[in-house]
Amino acid sequence: MTNLLLKNYKLSDDVAFRFSDKNWVDHPLYAEKYAQWVNQINGGGELLNLFMDYETFGEHQWEDTGIFDFMQQLPGELLKNPDNNFVTVSEAARRYPIRDTVDVHNFTSWADMER
Repeated sequence: MTNLLLKNYKLSDDVAFRFSDKNWVDHPLYAEKYAQWVNQINGGGELLNLFMDYETFGEHQWEDTGIFDFMQQLPGELLKNPDNNFVTVSEAARRYPIRDTVDVHNFTSWADMER
């Protein structure tokens, strides 16, 4: 058995893929709004994982989209809520108990539409 930390793909993809999409209903996305979305899900000892590729920052989302300003402001906005904090993968594995099992028979991906 292997422990997994599953990402919240909607919130992760909001930054990774939709951040600069001017046709997206939530464009432009500000750190304050994003933190509110996190706060609606987080709390009560739950772990919310936001995973994005490094290429998100500078390749998928160019500097002129405001992504770097967004990321600079995001930690402060998230930490306004006392339920929020940041942990490494190792800390999460130690701190949070296994909640469930996932039986995976086929290949999966954290990207693309077929997840």
